[in-house]
Amino acid sequence: MTMNLPRVPTAEELEALLAACPRHTRSGTRDRAAILLTADTGARPIELLSIFVDHVDMPGLSISTPNAKRKPRGAPEPELTARLDRMSAPEKRHVERLALLSGRSAAETLDRLEWMARPISARAGEALSDWLKLRRELTGGARPDLPLFVTIRAGVDRLAIAKGLEASGRSLGAPWTLSGFRGALRAASTRAGLTSAITARSLRHFVAVRAYRHGKDLLHARDVLGHSSAATTEEYLRSLQALDGETRRAWLEGDGEQLPSLAASPALLAALIKQLAALGVIEAPKAE
Repeated sequence: MTMNLPRVPTAEELEALLAACPRHTRSGTRDRAAILLTADTGARPIELLSIFVDHVDMPGLSISTPNAKRKPRGAPEPELTARLDRMSAPEKRHVERLALLSGRSAAETLDRLEWMARPISARAGEALSDWLKLRRELTGGARPDLPLFVTIRAGVDRLAIAKGLEASGRSLGAPWTLSGFRGALRAASTRAGLTSAITARSLRHFVAVRAYRHGKDLLHARDVLGHSSAATTEEYLRSLQALDGETRRAWLEGDGEQLPSLAASPALLAALIKQLAALGVIEAPKAE
């Protein structure tokens, strides 16, 4: 079985991906904003598609996203149900959206809920501003009841329907789905002529490596990744330290080239694959 290390996109590939999302088109405006926010924050797709307009701080150039992988606190269900009942409509809407995307109940989601304020660049802020203007046109107003990212073409909230929840009729502003976001990344990668599609996961990895390249400490890297424990981040970084000097330099200080092959060291490659799979960076290899 041949396994590859997770591929970190180069800065040039990211620029090509953005160039494939023209600002003069509706889909390009939306996709560009979503890609830049992901590349700035490292947000997981579930986290990105769970945020609403009131999670955006344009003057402060930041967005607040949920940490989708936070461990449960273990609060009793009656307590969680009571908290849900006391929530305002916008707060409850945030929990329900994340619950739909994560496949958990509203109570389970609330037990794990933790919001993270994530800074964004001026470039991402400009792209987000362009999208917010277009979004108002698509939805007929500010529509704080809808997620930040919505569909361009007429559609329905199929996720809500599948969960047995009430959904509005066909409209241009249905909530954007996980499959829609991932499909947009694949399509943009194809238009950009990339030999390997850039995924949400590889963008997240791009953020992590960039943060560590810039000399940030372990706790900062943990916060960027949204790990619940620094031990998880430390395990990931420790696996990088196990590499030979040339490979480690390319990974952490890299010049945009792909990593050298580890085929000559099967034991090291197997150990690294196991650690990265445990962290969710790559899929665990299937037993043959």
